[in-house]
Amino acid sequence: MAGTNSTKSLKRTFLSLFFASGVAGLGYQVVWAKAFSATIGHEYPAVLAVVTAFMAGMAIGSAALIRERRLDRRLYGWLELLIGAWALATLALIPLAEEMIPAVLGLNPSPIFHWSVVFISVLLILLPATAAMGATLPAAERFLSIELRGDTTALLYGANTAGATVGVLAAAFWLMPMFGIRISIMVLASINLLCGFVALKLAQHSRPQAEILPRDLKPARHAAAIRLFLAGLFGIAFELAMVRALSHVLENTVFTFAVVIATFLIGTAIGAFVFYRAKSHWFLEADFLFAYLAVACALVAIGVKWSPAIYEGLRSTLGDSMFAVAVSETLTSATFLLVPTFFMGALWSALAQQTLSYETSLAWSVVVNTAGAAVAPALLGLVAIPVLGLQGALLIIPMGYALLAWRKRLTPILVLMILAVIPVSTSVRDLIRTNGDKMIHLREGVMGTVSVLENSAGARSLKFNNRFQMGGTAARVAEERQAAIPLLLHPDPDSALFIGLGTGITFHAARHYPELQADGVELVPEIADAMAFFNPPARTSSTLRLFVDDGRRYVRTADRRYDVIVGDLFHPAQDGAAFLYTREHFSAIRDRLAEGGLFCQWLPVYQMDPTTLRTVMNTFVSVFPHAELWLLRFNIDLPVVGLIGRTAPARYHPGLVESKMTESLQEHLKALGLGDSLRLFGCYVGPLNFRGDVPLNTDWNPTLLFRAPAITFKRNDNPSERLFALLAEVERSPATLFASANTEFTTGLTQFIDARDTYLSGLQHEMSGDLARALESYINSARISRHFTAGYAQALTIASSVAKTNPVERERILKALVAAQPAIPVAGQLLEATK
Repeated sequence: MAGTNSTKSLKRTFLSLFFASGVAGLGYQVVWAKAFSATIGHEYPAVLAVVTAFMAGMAIGSAALIRERRLDRRLYGWLELLIGAWALATLALIPLAEEMIPAVLGLNPSPIFHWSVVFISVLLILLPATAAMGATLPAAERFLSIELRGDTTALLYGANTAGATVGVLAAAFWLMPMFGIRISIMVLASINLLCGFVALKLAQHSRPQAEILPRDLKPARHAAAIRLFLAGLFGIAFELAMVRALSHVLENTVFTFAVVIATFLIGTAIGAFVFYRAKSHWFLEADFLFAYLAVACALVAIGVKWSPAIYEGLRSTLGDSMFAVAVSETLTSATFLLVPTFFMGALWSALAQQTLSYETSLAWSVVVNTAGAAVAPALLGLVAIPVLGLQGALLIIPMGYALLAWRKRLTPILVLMILAVIPVSTSVRDLIRTNGDKMIHLREGVMGTVSVLENSAGARSLKFNNRFQMGGTAARVAEERQAAIPLLLHPDPDSALFIGLGTGITFHAARHYPELQADGVELVPEIADAMAFFNPPARTSSTLRLFVDDGRRYVRTADRRYDVIVGDLFHPAQDGAAFLYTREHFSAIRDRLAEGGLFCQWLPVYQMDPTTLRTVMNTFVSVFPHAELWLLRFNIDLPVVGLIGRTAPARYHPGLVESKMTESLQEHLKALGLGDSLRLFGCYVGPLNFRGDVPLNTDWNPTLLFRAPAITFKRNDNPSERLFALLAEVERSPATLFASANTEFTTGLTQFIDARDTYLSGLQHEMSGDLARALESYINSARISRHFTAGYAQALTIASSVAKTNPVERERILKALVAAQPAIPVAGQLLEATK
């Protein structure tokens, strides 16, 4: 009895260790993917590279144990110690890679060279840790099977995978948001180190191990190798294909990735545990499990087209809180992942357990399976989806499983069934919300899906992964102002750099500025190709150069300096965007500026909550202490502000815009509402000040990555409140902008800015339904400044709208406008016309 209790105690302790090891292992995968996305430039490629590094490293580590007939009982403990120690080493290696990879790649690397460098670099940096991870399962299986004298493969695999589920969720929802990337790695490393020390202690009291002689079963070995390799390949391919498919449906944030992977893992763990309990049943034989997977994956290929309806229904029911979104994403993911992954967990257990009849340990099974898994990210992410599309990628997987069933009657039936599925399987078009618009362009690439939509009025919009709208022709004036304001604020720019191009409208606006050489950098090749739908060839210019590259890498490797650098409206919740708002990136941009140069980073207030806004501004000011806040346009529905930074305080002169005028530029600026210096400086808000109570966004602590999604979840949002809070926070001092005193201009500018703010408050009143107070604000804005005409025009619009239903009110409005601003004749002329 005492021996039985001792065995049970050892079993529980060792399974707890392996569970904790799984927590650390997949926790690393999430954390390292975020750390490398700063270097690689985008989340999805970082995931592909890290998954490949994990699987290839595990295969290499397991390969070292294949010929070992007698595994040292202390090996598992030493492996855990190695994992923890090397994880700590990556704290120094990852920053080193961020410096070296851009230098090796240079500008505009070819796709093959680019991805080869990225994948190999990540593999080498993580290799000692991932190789040790690959050896842990064979080492643990040999240790525990000797102690328990029985099959433990499925039990260990299930425990480790269950731990991995916890690790993914803990890393994304707790560790990184609370402590940042660096401390998260330290915490995970401490788990491995603790596991290692405990395992070494257990090894001191374990049974002695006899040498195990393998049996020569070459035919069975060859057949098993094929199945294990392809099972690993198709399993990871299915995981990545579903991550890609659901990125079009779910919120596509750091939390979405964690939820999808955790759902995948928990299904796999359940499958392994069920196999352990019922492994003698015929329905869990490998042939049947391959058949089940073929059917399940084929049904997913059909059914995932309904995932948008499922998710939207859950969101409507549960609400917009972080918890509600996580539950909605989990239930949507589980609908399509749990059944296939259940069979995957059982299948790996069945195949691996079979090999122990002719192998000394699980090392051979792990090598072959993880080798297949290592091939999957490149094969699916870099080849299958870009060439065949999501639909083709989803169909390859069940077809592969069907062929692996190897049943004379069953396999042909499965193959015919999957061929019949082709017409009704899900394509990426089924997942993109068009809202009745016509889709005129669609491209699936390595990093995501790019689509161009056109509405009934002919306005076009650009979407990335269905979730993020990247601008469009309806906002052409606003997008061109993003170029105009920073270019006008520099006294004489000869060169400009635009980071993040989207539709390219902002970038192509640079052609209006004589003698200006402008470079544009866009990370996603499919977005660069789609710019033609928004900028016809007639609008291109020989002074514009396009680079398909990562903006962060370009800034670090470019061989020239720029007078003006412009950062696009990066959605902070989008994959990788948080790293375009870090102190390290802003510092690299400062170093890329020419003497007297300026950097403008545009911020989408409508996509940022107050804390996110202040975090970015605080980070910006930490690099550019003489920073200024500017408005893009006078709008509260989709407010945008610009951060202007220099290395020294700016001193402008009142005739800045007029001094730049050419005939073509004058026409362009007039269309943008920036035809003179008063209207340019009328966008000024005030200086930015550093606040010590707000954290900075850095590469190692990207707080924005975890904070930004909160605003994305809210479907009933009022960004105007954030704009007014921001305006109230900044001290207005327009006179300090100018090098020399010009009382007439500064007085007019002060009046213009006061009128602007009054007009904006009118827009807020009108939005809330208080038309009377809105009209009062519009009329007052006209009274304050005769040069600010937006309020005057808005009041005229209201007067026109009530002309038929309430002519008395129309007359009152027109008379008030005449009294407020007699220098503008329009209201008076309309009054005369009605007499």
